[in-house]
Amino acid sequence: MSKDIYKVHEIEKGIPIPDKIKAVTGRPRKYPIAEMEVGDSIAGLNRGGMYASATSWSRRNDKDWEFTTRMNLTEPGFRMWRTK
Repeated sequence: MSKDIYKVHEIEKGIPIPDKIKAVTGRPRKYPIAEMEVGDSIAGLNRGGMYASATSWSRRNDKDWEFTTRMNLTEPGFRMWRTK
């Protein structure tokens, strides 16, 4: 076995460690819950899915946020508001 294979991994000194980069894992968010402020709303077709996503996100992120949903009378589907 040749000692030349170790030249690929030479020891270097004085190289600074870069800042950590937060890895993006999982699928992209379906609803922009994190960006919502009180009074903001989003429209969607799945009332239960929107509400479950919002309340689940709120619990996972230790937020005391509240949401309400209503049938949308001007377009198909539902609308969810952040109320707290």
